[in-house]
Amino acid sequence: MNPVQICTCDAIPSGFYVTNDMLNGILPPGTTLEGELSAGHIFILDFESLENFVGEHVVSDEKRYLAAPYCLFHADEPNNHLMRPVAIQLQRKEGAPVWTPNDAPNDWTAAKLFVANADFHMHQFRTHALFCHITQEPLCVATSKMLPECHPVFKLLRPHFHGLIFINDLAKGSLVAAKVPMNGKERNEGVFGDGLSIMFGNVTSVGAFGNAALAIESYKTYNMEEAWFKNDLKARGMMDCSVIGNYPYRDDGLLIFEVLENYVKGILEIYFKSDSDVTGDAELQGWANDIVKNGKVKGFPGGGKIESVEQLVYICTNIIFTASAYHAAVNFSQVDYGAVVLNMPGSLWRDVPTKKGEVDEQFLLDMMPTKFRSIIQIVIVMFLSQPPDRFLGNTLEKYFTEDSALGVQKKFVDDLKAVEAKMKVYKLVSLSSIDYLFFNSLRWRQARMVIRMTTCCLLAFPTPRRYNNFACNAFFVLLLNCCAFHVIH
Repeated sequence: MNPVQICTCDAIPSGFYVTNDMLNGILPPGTTLEGELSAGHIFILDFESLENFVGEHVVSDEKRYLAAPYCLFHADEPNNHLMRPVAIQLQRKEGAPVWTPNDAPNDWTAAKLFVANADFHMHQFRTHALFCHITQEPLCVATSKMLPECHPVFKLLRPHFHGLIFINDLAKGSLVAAKVPMNGKERNEGVFGDGLSIMFGNVTSVGAFGNAALAIESYKTYNMEEAWFKNDLKARGMMDCSVIGNYPYRDDGLLIFEVLENYVKGILEIYFKSDSDVTGDAELQGWANDIVKNGKVKGFPGGGKIESVEQLVYICTNIIFTASAYHAAVNFSQVDYGAVVLNMPGSLWRDVPTKKGEVDEQFLLDMMPTKFRSIIQIVIVMFLSQPPDRFLGNTLEKYFTEDSALGVQKKFVDDLKAVEAKMKVYKLVSLSSIDYLFFNSLRWRQARMVIRMTTCCLLAFPTPRRYNNFACNAFFVLLLNCCAFHVIH
């Protein structure tokens, strides 16, 4: 669900106490941890960003828990380089136990659940909310404010911001929230408090306040250019990594990126014949300056000034890719992983085990969220993963009218169809038994309007008593709507 977290690992972090002896019988015969690190066969999930959120969180008067684990993966060469977890450390302190597949099955399962829970939080409030929604809003506002509708950059970008402001505003009262007043006090509230109806507050370990705080914490180290697709792949060591033969987020994404880049270049070169056309465009320069100065976007290339056609192509390509293909990859995957609560629980209700052998079946059951909170998680991830009504390359609005631009658009659509056909062939010959379909149809962020309206009604409904029958029924209605659309599509 979160394909942008994993990194290559050439050295074990100083606070991760895994040793070669711990992996005896787990790594292939005749290999060592040091040797596999040197060979590039080791990968890591490092949830350092969650360190300030570790431990107990009281949400709606209930205790929940979050860890900031390390998780080590091995790309098994005899097994077609498929990655598998081989070591997990849940605490960041000296002497913390390291869990491996050699441990008791319940111990290993509990460790993996804490990793999945941490990944759920990073995905929702860093990868998805921050990268795809919050940091895109200043770009959307600047485009509408600073560029006239006849400007080619407005025409190029505007379709890809469709619904962004609406869904971001909706999220402020449902997925993330500021402090909620409760009888003159501030509480970390879940669903149906006396203040806002914070649906996602009842799903996560950190609650409604923590959801927002997590995005804020991630923004401290955010840099837009570094977060862009190719730059992120390079930074994580995954761009040219041949050790993992099957990384469809990278492989399919690069196919789409190339087609999109050719399209953006083809459109912009019609209107900008030279670099001086770019530097001399006061409206375009005002747009870039507004993004940096008023939008406070960190890491926008050029620092508020665009110097060349090449740089403009680079900026627009990455903006569109983030709003379309990147968002499709990290959003539409949610239902496949997060709708199965046992696979990726949004909250955990037992603290991190501190020694081996103390996890039994009851411990695992006690870790899981309650039935009602599980329903909320299912509803939300299904709502977020709704089939879209718009597709990349096929817009309802016709912004370009010139024959030359329409010709470039037609080639773009044809190229996208060719890429989709190539992706389908790739799936047939892929060594993986799991299909990666989240780039297929190149789906956008918009959800169906009927689901939006159902959710809006649900959020607006006043509930004097927590979890009353009508509210529960409303959630079931929304869940059935989501299920129906997934079955239909």
